[in-house]
Amino acid sequence: MDSIRAREADGLHNVLHKRNFCVAVHIRNSCDNCSWRLVTVYGSAYDEHKQEFLEELHNIMENWDGPTLLGGDFNLIRSISDKNNDNINYHWSDSFNDWINQWNLIEIKNPSRTYTWTNNQEQPVMAVLDRVLTTTDLEAHYPLISVKAIPRVGSDHVPLVVNFGTSHNPKPYLFRFEKWWLTQEGFHDLVRNSWNLPCHETNPLDTWHCKLKRLRQHLKGWSLNVNADLKRKK
Repeated sequence: MDSIRAREADGLHNVLHKRNFCVAVHIRNSCDNCSWRLVTVYGSAYDEHKQEFLEELHNIMENWDGPTLLGGDFNLIRSISDKNNDNINYHWSDSFNDWINQWNLIEIKNPSRTYTWTNNQEQPVMAVLDRVLTTTDLEAHYPLISVKAIPRVGSDHVPLVVNFGTSHNPKPYLFRFEKWWLTQEGFHDLVRNSWNLPCHETNPLDTWHCKLKRLRQHLKGWSLNVNADLKRKK
């Protein structure tokens, strides 16, 4: 990706943290004083350096447990739909997805372009190499965050623009069920105990709604505690 513009972001901290494939900077948004980290990446296009790139991504995530936005040219695809042909190295796709899942990252999809890169040949190869990922706490703080593509100018990559959506009225935290919860100790007991609590409703539909709302609240608090414990152990 040629550029990521973090709109409405202000107050860069003093030090840029540079690595082989990433540059990280801490940012404070002037509109709400939220501190977070921006990581721009340029992944290796060569197989012999991709493992080193993934290990650097792991190290980046281990060194900061606050809200994080990562974006750039990862030079990795996640699935067969990310490319216009079947020439895919599933080893690297699986490794990339494993890293995303390990850190519970959310991809902010670009709705305006199917692919972000092309080799500009007569029979072009096209792929999604550029993307924006966020931690769940940043996405919860900015539920209207979005990504859009702008026209390519003199490049084989499509620039992506990040908009935090702070110029709009904020909406409540969006509840998201995470698959990894199913593997955590105590999850099934929490669901069972929450669901078995009485609801003082007479209509079956109202009872169903009451139980779902209460379970959602319990899972929000539980997941925050589990996330904090996992980060401390790492």
